[in-house]
Amino acid sequence: TGHGGDEFLKFQDSEEISSQDIAGAFEQMRLKGRYNEIFFAVDTCQASTLAKHFASPGVLALGSSVRNENSYSHHADDLLGTAVIDRF
Repeated sequence: TGHGGDEFLKFQDSEEISSQDIAGAFEQMRLKGRYNEIFFAVDTCQASTLAKHFASPGVLALGSSVRNENSYSHHADDLLGTAVIDRF
């Protein structure tokens, strides 16, 4: 699990990836013929900002929240130890 912010995503509060990093990876994949289409879905706070720098063709992005908007978990499963349903 992680947290989202304006154009970044954090993993376990220790690692971070930016919109530019993801866009660069998609462009490298495109140049090497590694995909036909990509569906990139993100469910974090400010999720849609991760797609800001996407320019490669064939990439469709969906975010559960816009800039300055939070994304809240709706229900947690104690057995799994994580949220299993979000309000979308």
